[in-house]
Amino acid sequence: MPLTTADPGVFRQTFPLHYPDADASGFVRLTALLNFLQIQAGEHTHSRGFDYHENYQAGVFWVLSRLSVRFDNWPRWPALLTVDTWARATKAVFALRDFRFGTEDQGWAGRASSAWVLLKDRKPQRPEPWIGIYDQCRAEADPWCPCRLGRP
Repeated sequence: MPLTTADPGVFRQTFPLHYPDADASGFVRLTALLNFLQIQAGEHTHSRGFDYHENYQAGVFWVLSRLSVRFDNWPRWPALLTVDTWARATKAVFALRDFRFGTEDQGWAGRASSAWVLLKDRKPQRPEPWIGIYDQCRAEADPWCPCRLGRP
């Protein structure tokens, strides 16, 4: 199944999978995949104007609190791994972010949901004032559309 086009509000990047990203059988290591997801979240936030270095100096930064990953199939090396991410909602002090990932050969391989906490001077902040930088994601009929994904 080919990868669908990125929907409005979705940030997409493609990462080359290198030999160290795979195990001896050629499957992507979980640690490598989790690194790509965290890089993707940071790049998305940076692309929307939240500069890590500038905000860190002001005592403001995001911390990953929870992450749940579901695989429908395991990506294999060699390949280009496409990762989509989008901001979903807020819940108390958490900003919720979702991901989907896959390759052109295998289609969408899985999805992830995460909860992030914004810290200012090491104290949790309500995320609402900070997440206005993200575009809204639009639901479509595609079962792999970000806003229609079942929560893992």
